[in-house]
Amino acid sequence: MESLESNPSNLPPALRPIYTTPEINQPILLYKGSLEITQSEQTIQGQGSVRFEWFPRAGIRFQFNSDHPIGSSVNLDPAKLKLVDASATTDIGLTNLGIGEIISASGWIERQLGIGSDQNLAYVLCHIVNFHNCFGNQRAALCSESSWTLLERHVLEAEGWQLTLDQLETTADHIKQLNDQGGFAITHIAKLETV
Repeated sequence: MESLESNPSNLPPALRPIYTTPEINQPILLYKGSLEITQSEQTIQGQGSVRFEWFPRAGIRFQFNSDHPIGSSVNLDPAKLKLVDASATTDIGLTNLGIGEIISASGWIERQLGIGSDQNLAYVLCHIVNFHNCFGNQRAALCSESSWTLLERHVLEAEGWQLTLDQLETTADHIKQLNDQGGFAITHIAKLETV
């Protein structure tokens, strides 16, 4: 009789993360594309990125660049940042500002940034950081075109809810590095859904 582990097609597929940390303590890119900064009735269009950074303090940071001319001065006062392609807007605190041929700005997201609302959710996917010594009671298969990897999986059910927790392919290496030098990394992904 063929075991489940010798044939990955007999195993459930592993959860796929939206965000990863290829190396510990590295920023996580959340968005890259068109941005708009609005301050005092003035809007500047440009390109940039939004990242979750661990250091010097854990938070969401943005980088912005624009070659559009501006009519009045931009300063370090509170402003709004719009992620154009995601149709989301939030309050920001500008910490660095460069005005010349190119406008460059960076700072921190000051308020919660929500993308999508008033939608029916089928499930919630969460990325778990620094989850040490979690050994699954089941297995899941992460398959690619030429290979497959067995990953640890926990499945918990209660009161009509199911929580599936999978380790990531990089978890073992990340845990060793985290134990050696400390820091942060996404080690697991969780999916919460009704059953």
